[in-house]
Amino acid sequence: MFKTFDDTGLYIKTLIVTNDVVELKDEEFRNCESLIKVTLPNTLQRIGDFCFQGTKLTTIKLPDSLIYLGNGAFSLCPLEHVVIPNKLAIIGYCTFSNTKIKNIIIPDNIKILKRACFYNSLLESITLPKHLENIGERAFAKTKLTNITIPPGPVILDKTFIDCKSLKNATLPNTIIEMYSTFMNCTSLEEIIIPENVVKIKKWCFEGCTSLMKLTLPKSLKELDENCFNDCCNLKMIVLPQLFDKNVIPKKLRHLCS
Repeated sequence: MFKTFDDTGLYIKTLIVTNDVVELKDEEFRNCESLIKVTLPNTLQRIGDFCFQGTKLTTIKLPDSLIYLGNGAFSLCPLEHVVIPNKLAIIGYCTFSNTKIKNIIIPDNIKILKRACFYNSLLESITLPKHLENIGERAFAKTKLTNITIPPGPVILDKTFIDCKSLKNATLPNTIIEMYSTFMNCTSLEEIIIPENVVKIKKWCFEGCTSLMKLTLPKSLKELDENCFNDCCNLKMIVLPQLFDKNVIPKKLRHLCS
């Protein structure tokens, strides 16, 4: 059961979830625009999809008992601080999208970051878990990230950092095989090394990266879309490894190769 500081339940400001509750249902407190504080018990196992979307929460401590955190659970909240528990394995679709979170450490138990999980948030810094397996498309799109290091594990980067206009440095693991529109419109990105094992770079991967000057490609690369570098007006150098098949490089870019 719940204890609130408003008898009608229409204008809840503070919510205490009692110890007999193991699940909060989908949309249970969605658009409770007066809700500013929530206390969750260590018995809680599930927070449903869009459960707190559109509330006024600025901080939340998720209990260690939590095993499911729903899609969009805290999207559209002015959330600034969150503690992620050690049993959770997945951060759902749009869970923290459009929030005010600036810094976060994702614990090592998290294996999957679903699509748009931090989309359009104020995220400036993130530490990713060592055993991350998958990053969904647009996971960090339209954030304020300046640097990112992705640990070994993810295989595909699809629209991951679109419109991250503050992103200057990105370190990618050698587990990545395919990249699609990954850094589109990252206007502060100046240089990047694509790791060995990447086979495909497709679909406007670096389009609009107006500060990009230098790109290093791996020997493993087999496909490079000719539209990957549209509007990369400052690209001066593409570094190729020895014995690289230059036929992979579109003709209009071969004059940049060294």
